[in-house]
Amino acid sequence: MSENNSFGVYVHFPWCLSACPYCDFAFEVARRGRGIPHAAYADAVLAELAELTPKVAGRRLRSVYFGGGTPGLWAPAELARALGAIVGAFPADAPLEVTVEVNPADETLQHGRLDELRAAGVTRLSIGAQSLDARLLRKLGRLHRAPDTAATVAAARSAGIPRLSIDLMLGVPGQSAGDAEADVDSVLALAPDHLSVYGLSVEAGTVFGRRAARGTLGAAKDDDLADRLLATRKRLQAAGFEHYEISSYARPGARSVHNELYWTGGEWLGLGASAWSSRHQPGGGVERWRNDPTPAGYLARPRDAVVTRETLTPAEARREAVWLGLRRLLDGVPHAAADATISQPLLDQGLLEHGGLGLRLTERGFLLADEVGRRFL
Repeated sequence: MSENNSFGVYVHFPWCLSACPYCDFAFEVARRGRGIPHAAYADAVLAELAELTPKVAGRRLRSVYFGGGTPGLWAPAELARALGAIVGAFPADAPLEVTVEVNPADETLQHGRLDELRAAGVTRLSIGAQSLDARLLRKLGRLHRAPDTAATVAAARSAGIPRLSIDLMLGVPGQSAGDAEADVDSVLALAPDHLSVYGLSVEAGTVFGRRAARGTLGAAKDDDLADRLLATRKRLQAAGFEHYEISSYARPGARSVHNELYWTGGEWLGLGASAWSSRHQPGGGVERWRNDPTPAGYLARPRDAVVTRETLTPAEARREAVWLGLRRLLDGVPHAAADATISQPLLDQGLLEHGGLGLRLTERGFLLADEVGRRFL
């Protein structure tokens, strides 16, 4: 358990309006929002919460994160019911960060939805824009239009939601270096306080994965993607953003509290279909479990939905902590946490440097972060 006993709760909402061709997350398509059992899913989440609360007794709630899928589709009254039960189950740190992922499509703005989310206690939106270019949005199979992101930002500010994060994807098929630069500038014009910037990851089993296997995808080559990541990093840093984690940029004081739990080896309780939980064990080990990824399977037995369990020994947990900690580009990890026989060659190769808490990735190391991190596992 962390020194201050703080932890997070993640709630997975597994429905989307369409299947994006690059996505391999756990979700189910509910076209036009039909067929989503809003109240029944909230009932299931509350039942699971009641079952698991004793397992995390003594913790203080630091953050709640509704991810998916598209949790912005969940009826606000039902999301509020789930949030209220979570907040009522644990003593909470103040201020409590409550994030909801939304897509910048019309349903986000209808019927005062954002006002209801703010009234329920939501303090932060993560807006899945991916691009503000109409042509690239079509390539990505997104339902929203280019102006919808700005409209969502404006509506969120009008509703009084204090923190806004925007997702941006680089390396999209057909995206030039100029397109990427224009997207970054368009997002900066909306003045968010946080950005999640990802290179397109082509996963097997997705539409993009099948196109890549046939050689017809046309995604950016590795060197081109690296150039765009570095150019974006330079542009955002010049605009006052901290590059505090591999894919995360924030204005000072606006880091994602919930995501930092993951990178610092914190604990979290996962509720809902496909959700993972992570709990510390005495002696330094880590216990993790995952729920049934199908909505039907989860709804049928929310109090007993676990389908996967894994345990890390104390030694495995320490090695993983180095791998995760190196994702924190400003802070890194203490010297004592990293095996010197592994870290010294990486220092010599210019992939690590002395700084932050002790050791951290260099700019070149940032581009090869997965490879560097695997050396410690």
